[in-house]
Amino acid sequence: MNTLFNKLLETALQPLQGYEGYQELQSSLGSMLGGTPWQPPVDIVETETTVIVYVEVGKSDGIEISVFNNKFTIKGKKSKPYRTTAVKSEIYYGEFERTVILPISVTSEENVSLKVEHGVLAAVIDKEKELQNSFTVRVVS
Repeated sequence: MNTLFNKLLETALQPLQGYEGYQELQSSLGSMLGGTPWQPPVDIVETETTVIVYVEVGKSDGIEISVFNNKFTIKGKKSKPYRTTAVKSEIYYGEFERTVILPISVTSEENVSLKVEHGVLAAVIDKEKELQNSFTVRVVS
């Protein structure tokens, strides 16, 4: 249902795309009307010993990562790297949230190490340890 709603909202706002404030308007309307915030792109890479979740977060404030079994959720707010008004704005800034299903269950904070480099967060999850059910990690940048 959320996917249908988001498609309808995107279609309705299409004429405004590219103008300053478009992304904030889309995010605010979506949140107020029950839609979801913007979802950043994610890559999930699995090796023999780890699963690595890469999330494009740009310059973000207050990133929070929650893990419950095999569900990985990241929330935060992407800040603009400039303070002036853009002539054309296509890059999303504002609140975001993304949940992905991992190929393994994660059971402890000790299994996860985090690093943000060049606007991409890398969550490296150790596959070797089996521990508790859920936890939340705050990323301080």
